[in-house]
Amino acid sequence: MAAWEAAQVAFHDAALTADPSFPALAATMVGPQLGGAESALRAMRARGEVARGPDFYGFPRVSAVTATGVTVVSCVHDEELTISPIHGRPVPGVLGQPDYELVTSTMVATGSGWKVADQTVRVGACAGS
Repeated sequence: MAAWEAAQVAFHDAALTADPSFPALAATMVGPQLGGAESALRAMRARGEVARGPDFYGFPRVSAVTATGVTVVSCVHDEELTISPIHGRPVPGVLGQPDYELVTSTMVATGSGWKVADQTVRVGACAGS
C-alpha cells in the first residue's frame, strides 16, 4: 500500500507545478501509466494550468493477485482542482470540481520495488469511504 500511495502522491505533487519530469513519477510508476501521467502533465503545462488542493486516498485494498502483479482499489476523495491561468479559478468540468473517484491500479514488482503500471479513474463511481 505504501508504494501505491507514493505513486498517488507523486502525481499530485507533480500536478502542483505541472511538471512531467517530476522525479517521483519514474520512481513510482512504469509504462503505460508513467507515459500517461507525463502526457497529462505536459498538456496541463502547455495550457498554463496547475493544480491546487489536497487528495484523500481513502482506504486502499488489494482486490486481486495474479502471477504478474496485484490490483489495488480505493475510493479517493479528490479535492485537487486544476486552476486556469486566465482567471485563477478552477477550470470547467470534472478537473475543476472536487469528487469521489474509484481508482483501480495494477501494480507490478520491479527491481526497485512495487510500481503502478496501469490505472483507471472513474469519477463519481464511489461515495465517500
